[in-house]
Amino acid sequence: MPTEHLSQLVNEELVLRREIHAYPTEVYYKLSRKGEQLGPILSALDEFGKEL
Repeated sequence: MPTEHLSQLVNEELVLRREIHAYPTEVYYKLSRKGEQLGPILSALDEFGKEL
């Protein structure tokens, strides 16, 4: 299922996918600008969870 989750993140434009056509094929992923903007929100949720 991790592949499905990763594909969903790419579709939502939270993660960028780069494919290198070589043998074997190489695929790289990185956070998009939109994905990076979630950092502070996720950090706040993490802190909130620790306080519970």
